[in-house]
Amino acid sequence: MSTVNDKRWGELNAQLLVAMKAGDFAAMGSLYGELARIMRKERKDARHLIEESMRCSLQLMKAAGIVWARVLTSRDELVCPSCKALEGVEFKVADSIERPPIPMLCTANIPKVGNPWCRCTIVARRELLI
Repeated sequence: MSTVNDKRWGELNAQLLVAMKAGDFAAMGSLYGELARIMRKERKDARHLIEESMRCSLQLMKAAGIVWARVLTSRDELVCPSCKALEGVEFKVADSIERPPIPMLCTANIPKVGNPWCRCTIVARRELLI
């Protein structure tokens, strides 16, 4: 029996295929995020989808000419030790696309979710935004 999530999953995958064919990293990143949210609701590990979303963000940064970025955590008690160690760490965007700095190392277990859900992100180095 098909569920609402199954139908939505299929729709998102169809949209993802179109975005991939178009090389639309912004749409791809958003769609990977939506797929991850569905998995999270099902209490499944979605880190691989979050990582794909992060790759899309890195591709967008690279296309915009951003060379350096850094890790930004949520800076609260739920940040895992792996991510906490990455807070503020700077890295070359182009060198990180294949292996983003987060979230595969993330071990955060968010209460009521029961599985890893990294809330960290990457941002362009501040000097580049001024």
